[in-house]
Amino acid sequence: MSKTVVSPYANCSKISPESYLFQANSSLGPKIIRKLKQGNYVLEATLDLHGYILSQAEDTLEEFIQECLEDSLRCVLIIHGKGSQAILKNHVNDYLQYHSQVLAFCSAKSKDGGTGAIYALLKKQHSTGDNCEEK
Repeated sequence: MSKTVVSPYANCSKISPESYLFQANSSLGPKIIRKLKQGNYVLEATLDLHGYILSQAEDTLEEFIQECLEDSLRCVLIIHGKGSQAILKNHVNDYLQYHSQVLAFCSAKSKDGGTGAIYALLKKQHSTGDNCEEK
Protein backbone atom coordinates (compact mmCIF):
# COMPACT_ATOMS: atom_id res chain seq x y z
CA MET A 1 0.00 0.00 0.00
CA SER A 2 1.49 3.34 -1.01
CA LYS A 3 1.28 6.32 1.32
CA THR A 4 -0.37 9.55 0.20
CA VAL A 5 1.78 11.70 2.47
CA VAL A 6 4.93 13.71 1.86
CA SER A 7 7.38 13.15 4.72
CA PRO A 8 5.32 14.10 7.76
CA TYR A 9 8.45 14.13 9.93
CA ALA A 10 10.27 16.64 7.75
CA ASN A 11 8.85 19.88 9.11
CA CYS A 12 7.34 18.89 12.43
CA SER A 13 5.78 22.09 13.67
CA LYS A 14 6.11 23.29 17.21
CA ILE A 15 2.53 23.60 18.38
CA SER A 16 1.74 23.95 22.06
CA PRO A 17 -0.67 21.53 23.78
CA GLU A 18 -3.40 24.21 23.90
CA SER A 19 -2.98 25.52 20.33
CA TYR A 20 -6.04 25.53 18.08
CA LEU A 21 -5.44 23.69 14.80
CA PHE A 22 -7.01 24.60 11.47
CA GLN A 23 -6.20 23.77 7.87
CA ALA A 24 -8.54 23.84 4.86
CA ASN A 25 -8.32 23.27 1.14
CA SER A 26 -8.82 26.57 -0.69
CA SER A 27 -11.64 25.03 -2.74
CA LEU A 28 -13.92 24.75 0.31
CA GLY A 29 -16.55 27.41 0.80
CA PRO A 30 -16.98 29.41 3.99
CA LYS A 31 -20.22 27.60 4.89
CA ILE A 32 -18.48 24.21 4.96
CA ILE A 33 -15.58 25.58 6.99
CA ARG A 34 -17.93 27.28 9.46
CA LYS A 35 -19.94 24.07 9.94
CA LEU A 36 -16.75 22.10 10.56
CA LYS A 37 -15.38 24.62 13.07
CA GLN A 38 -18.73 24.72 14.90
CA GLY A 39 -18.82 20.93 15.15
CA ASN A 40 -22.09 20.79 13.21
CA TYR A 41 -21.35 17.62 11.26
CA VAL A 42 -22.29 14.14 12.41
CA LEU A 43 -19.10 12.35 13.37
CA GLU A 44 -19.11 9.12 11.41
CA ALA A 45 -16.03 7.51 12.99
CA THR A 46 -13.55 8.14 15.81
CA LEU A 47 -9.89 7.24 16.19
CA ASP A 48 -8.18 7.54 19.59
CA LEU A 49 -4.39 7.70 19.34
CA HIS A 50 -3.66 8.04 23.09
CA GLY A 51 -0.64 5.94 24.05
CA TYR A 52 0.65 5.42 20.51
CA ILE A 53 4.24 6.04 19.51
CA LEU A 54 4.69 8.11 16.33
CA SER A 55 5.28 5.21 13.94
CA GLN A 56 2.23 3.35 15.29
CA ALA A 57 0.14 6.51 15.14
CA GLU A 58 1.08 7.18 11.52
CA ASP A 59 0.26 3.64 10.39
CA THR A 60 -2.99 3.57 12.37
CA LEU A 61 -4.01 7.00 11.09
CA GLU A 62 -3.38 6.01 7.47
CA GLU A 63 -5.35 2.78 7.90
CA PHE A 64 -8.19 4.68 9.58
CA ILE A 65 -8.39 7.25 6.77
CA GLN A 66 -8.31 4.54 4.09
CA GLU A 67 -11.09 2.57 5.82
CA CYS A 68 -13.18 5.73 6.17
CA LEU A 69 -12.74 6.51 2.48
CA GLU A 70 -13.63 2.95 1.48
CA ASP A 71 -16.78 3.21 3.62
CA SER A 72 -17.60 6.67 2.17
CA LEU A 73 -17.26 8.34 5.56
CA ARG A 74 -16.49 12.03 5.38
CA CYS A 75 -16.56 13.56 8.85
CA VAL A 76 -14.38 11.96 11.51
CA LEU A 77 -12.92 12.70 14.93
CA ILE A 78 -9.24 12.02 15.61
CA ILE A 79 -8.17 12.17 19.25
CA HIS A 80 -4.46 12.89 19.57
CA GLY A 81 -4.32 14.22 23.11
CA LYS A 82 -2.21 17.15 24.23
CA GLY A 83 0.76 15.76 26.12
CA SER A 84 3.23 18.03 27.86
CA GLN A 85 5.12 18.69 24.59
CA ALA A 86 2.26 17.93 22.17
CA ILE A 87 4.48 15.56 20.18
CA LEU A 88 1.63 13.46 18.79
CA LYS A 89 -0.53 16.55 18.22
CA ASN A 90 2.27 18.15 16.17
CA HIS A 91 2.74 14.97 14.17
CA VAL A 92 -0.98 14.54 13.41
CA ASN A 93 -1.16 18.21 12.36
CA ASP A 94 1.78 17.84 9.97
CA TYR A 95 0.59 14.48 8.67
CA LEU A 96 -2.93 15.68 7.81
CA GLN A 97 -1.68 18.85 6.11
CA TYR A 98 0.06 16.70 3.49
CA HIS A 99 -2.59 14.01 3.14
CA SER A 100 -4.21 14.19 -0.28
CA GLN A 101 -7.55 12.85 0.96
CA VAL A 102 -8.05 15.39 3.77
CA LEU A 103 -9.99 18.50 2.72
CA ALA A 104 -9.94 20.25 6.08
CA PHE A 105 -9.38 19.76 9.78
CA CYS A 106 -9.70 21.82 12.93
CA SER A 107 -9.55 21.43 16.68
CA ALA A 108 -12.71 19.94 18.15
CA LYS A 109 -15.26 21.59 20.41
CA SER A 110 -14.80 21.01 24.16
CA LYS A 111 -17.45 18.27 24.27
CA ASP A 112 -15.45 16.24 21.71
CA GLY A 113 -11.97 16.75 23.19
CA GLY A 114 -11.15 20.41 22.54
CA THR A 115 -7.57 21.03 21.49
CA GLY A 116 -6.76 17.38 22.22
CA ALA A 117 -8.79 16.23 19.19
CA ILE A 118 -9.64 17.31 15.67
CA TYR A 119 -12.54 17.11 13.28
CA ALA A 120 -11.40 16.04 9.82
CA LEU A 121 -13.34 16.35 6.59
CA LEU A 122 -12.29 13.73 4.05
CA LYS A 123 -12.65 13.91 0.29
CA LYS A 124 -15.76 12.42 -1.15
CA GLN A 125 -14.94 9.58 -3.52
CA HIS A 126 -15.90 9.96 -7.22
CA SER A 127 -17.64 13.35 -6.88
CA THR A 128 -17.35 16.75 -5.27
CA GLY A 129 -19.32 18.86 -2.82
CA ASP A 130 -20.41 18.79 0.78
CA ASN A 131 -22.20 15.57 1.67
CA CYS A 132 -21.87 15.45 5.45
CA GLU A 133 -24.97 15.49 7.55
CA GLU A 134 -25.60 18.30 9.97
CA LYS A 135 -26.41 17.55 13.59
